[in-house]
Amino acid sequence: MLVTMLTALYMMVKTVEEMSHMWWSQPDPMPYMLSQPIPWQIHSVSNSRRESRIEERRNSQKESSCNNGACAPASPEVVKAAATIQKEYRKYQQKKKDGN
Repeated sequence: MLVTMLTALYMMVKTVEEMSHMWWSQPDPMPYMLSQPIPWQIHSVSNSRRESRIEERRNSQKESSCNNGACAPASPEVVKAAATIQKEYRKYQQKKKDGN
């Protein structure tokens, strides 16, 4: 009985809601900005982003165990592999640049 009453109440609310939309419809909000942002708004956003990036960097440096001397130095194989990867990537970038 409770379920039936709740279902009936839900249906009544939905019906009233739909009817109110038909009678008092408001235009849909625009999905885009109608005007350009004011320059100080852009400046304020970029400053807050910059500050958060700096704060993230500080936090990551604090949490990094390598900064505390806990990391072992890279082995010669690792250094050689990194150099090879960088060299090959530079070649790839150069080929890509020359191809266009």
